[in-house]
Amino acid sequence: MDIYSQLFSSITEDLHVDHSLQQCIQAPCKLDPVYVAKVALKESLLKKWQPIKPDKALEDKAISLFRFANEKCAGWRPEPNSRLLSTMRDMAFADFSWCSEFDWCDYLDHAGLIPGSGASVQSKGQNTFFEKLFINQHTTTSAALNRELMRYYARTNRHLLLAERQRRILCGRDFVVVDGSRLSTVRKTAVIDRTICTEPIINMLFQRALGEVINTTLKLCTGYDEALQPDRNRQLARLSSIDDSHATIDLSMASDTVSLRLCQEVLPPWIFAAIEDCRSPSTIYRGEVIPLHMVSSMGNGQTFPLETYLFSLLLRAEARNQKVPFRRFSASYRAGSCFATFGDDMICPSRMYHGVLRSLAECGFVVNYDKSYHSGFFRESCGTDWYDGYNVRGVYLKGMSQTAQYFSAFNRLARWCLIHDVYLIKTLSVCLRKGWQKFVVPPHLSDESGIKLPVSLAPRPRKYNWQYKYLRPVKRFFDCFLESASYPDTDLLVETHRNPIGYLIAQLPQKCQQPALLSHLYPRVVSDCRKLARRDDDATKRYQVSRASTVCWGETIPGLYDPRTLYSARNCRVGLFFAGIFSVLE
Repeated sequence: MDIYSQLFSSITEDLHVDHSLQQCIQAPCKLDPVYVAKVALKESLLKKWQPIKPDKALEDKAISLFRFANEKCAGWRPEPNSRLLSTMRDMAFADFSWCSEFDWCDYLDHAGLIPGSGASVQSKGQNTFFEKLFINQHTTTSAALNRELMRYYARTNRHLLLAERQRRILCGRDFVVVDGSRLSTVRKTAVIDRTICTEPIINMLFQRALGEVINTTLKLCTGYDEALQPDRNRQLARLSSIDDSHATIDLSMASDTVSLRLCQEVLPPWIFAAIEDCRSPSTIYRGEVIPLHMVSSMGNGQTFPLETYLFSLLLRAEARNQKVPFRRFSASYRAGSCFATFGDDMICPSRMYHGVLRSLAECGFVVNYDKSYHSGFFRESCGTDWYDGYNVRGVYLKGMSQTAQYFSAFNRLARWCLIHDVYLIKTLSVCLRKGWQKFVVPPHLSDESGIKLPVSLAPRPRKYNWQYKYLRPVKRFFDCFLESASYPDTDLLVETHRNPIGYLIAQLPQKCQQPALLSHLYPRVVSDCRKLARRDDDATKRYQVSRASTVCWGETIPGLYDPRTLYSARNCRVGLFFAGIFSVLE
């Protein structure tokens, strides 16, 4: 029996639940939150399981939905004399008035050079900042964007021009004009893939710059904070599941249903012109050129900030039309009068729910009714599921092909058991591999390091500290030094790599990339830093066995529900829990 079948049968035997999560949510009376958490775990555990071989059917399904969303955007037309769109337009003009005189150099000055963490068209290597900007071939959908980038280099820092000159020598040409992005899919759940577009690198720089301008506008007009907003949404959803005062709304294919015509209708002309400049007008899938009627898809640096702004704009316009006072996004809570938006994750007062749904439909969006709630005990937001103030979110496993994945599965499931006071004996036994006793680690380490146990079950300390073995991710490096060459404008000879000044710029924070500082640091930094680390995804990540020691076992652990006491020596229930599990397993 394979591991997937073992997990499915064991979780079914451990939980003994007969209902679906949707049935629990729609129940006319309040249920036991622990029972709802059991139901949620059974549905979630294998929902995102990734088979070893890619499934062509899941890819075809995702591409079909992408085409459907693109055609939906092509057919969208504004309603004549729409009060909603008129209100959104007036508010958007006021919101972006602070950057009405910006040109592309101002956008880049505001945001800096942010090439993103993903791949770009015709990129090679591991897509680090250094490789993407100073080694790889530059691609763009418009030569005008490259001219704007060179103008920014010349205005900002002459060292950027020197690095760009060396990159051109390495690549043999300035840049390559391409038709658009490249469409592909990545695994989303066990039943469908997710589409993603790989953008040209120069376009990505300008998309991220525009995205930062939109984020700043959101902060000015709503109090939005990209780092804090997920926690604000979660807290608001938790409280709403108790007092039923707010609704949570989720959309299907949100990023793919933002039509270009809608942006033209509601956004100021200088912002819409910037969007058109840096977006890809088409995408290529297996040699087929698909004209894009959506603004952008996932993979575009401006997609998430733009959809967050549009949905917050829609909520504000609907609140004004319904004469509901709009409160800026914040951590403070006031029943029935709070608003929050993070991507397509929206929260509004429950009394506005049906009006917001009508407005979303008018703008061409598709509401996911299975994940939108305005009454009852359940709310969902930003990766948390709340039932009457109780987090019933399950555990999601994507695969168990490596020892580190077994450790991670055991630790996350054990933590779920501790929070909900439920024993999953058979499921946890599936997650224990032979020889796990050699990798008992303190709770402050990552889930992949080993089996986390409380201090009562830890190995005996030696001379006031505990020694243990753990799995550590292996960092893979590539050597970027190839030959000796002189630093530009100096007679100093140092050992260098293919693009020395580009390497130095990539290692420094944006605010430290000053010409005088670069000239001073170059000989020291480049002569000492010989290698650049490669990044690995979860499927190719490698681990090695390491040894370490600690003087503190079990007092801190990152996670939920009072992290300082969950695995602490004072929490006797934890020791009894693990002792009970291992006694059964033996």
